[in-house]
Amino acid sequence: MFILSFSFAALAKVDVRVAELSTVRLGETIRLGHVSQGLEKDMEASSKLYNTVISEAFNDEGPHEISSSQIAIALRNKLSVQDLNQMSLKLPEVVKINVQRNFVSMSDLKQQILMQAWEGCKPCDPSLDDLKMPNLSSKEEILETRLDVSQIRGPGGFLVPLVFETSKGRAQHWITGRLSIQKEAPVAKRLISIGQKITTSDYEMKKVNLTFTRDGIPTHVEIQGKVAARPMMMGQVIYQASLKKESAIERGQIVKVIFGNSEFEIQSSGIAEQSGAVGDLIRFKIQETNKMLSGILVEKGVVKVE
Repeated sequence: MFILSFSFAALAKVDVRVAELSTVRLGETIRLGHVSQGLEKDMEASSKLYNTVISEAFNDEGPHEISSSQIAIALRNKLSVQDLNQMSLKLPEVVKINVQRNFVSMSDLKQQILMQAWEGCKPCDPSLDDLKMPNLSSKEEILETRLDVSQIRGPGGFLVPLVFETSKGRAQHWITGRLSIQKEAPVAKRLISIGQKITTSDYEMKKVNLTFTRDGIPTHVEIQGKVAARPMMMGQVIYQASLKKESAIERGQIVKVIFGNSEFEIQSSGIAEQSGAVGDLIRFKIQETNKMLSGILVEKGVVKVE
């Protein structure tokens, strides 16, 4: 087999390989996703490239051919330079297309499931496991197919209905499988002790399997200024629940109290009645009067009351 290689960028983001032989439905426009592999590995690229039309529909059953130059020209005409730069495309000289009347595209069904999962977790990489498709052949003419993926909320098992509208009525089938999710997450580079302030040198961003994770994944910004709420081993994912704000005052400590605003300000001193971090609303007692008040902890040891 002779392969033409069209590389639209020095560093391709996703490798797309067009098959020598593909099957499509009679009367349906032929899209890049129908005849290629590789787009499922990058859902952001897939969302832009999968439905790109590379040929108009064939209106008679049987074998047909599309030349590599026809596909390349179609992509250059319909995609932006930025989109083209997302892929490295490999094409056989001739793509053979088998056109069938009642064909149901498995790639289209998988794409709908993956896109639904991706929309709920992006940026992420969803993948399908244990996918079970029913026998989708039909003696009657298939007029329309509808896959309801609205109940897919995240990773784990799923059961989705596929409805056929045929020339003699409606038929419903079920597709089952399991979704896995990989996502960039902070991973500890060494042992992190409880109460230790976490810095960028303590973790690195890695793509990890978060299929069974129910806790949130913090960003770089959300980690800044936080301390470990529990010990974390090297290689362990850092979750939202693994973090807490760094304490800026402890119960019983003396605090400086500022009343007023930028135009008029009075200072006093008090005793903290509870521990807290910067930004927390804490209770304190004025030393001179023993009066209980609440204010925002604006910095270490400083409470502001407006």
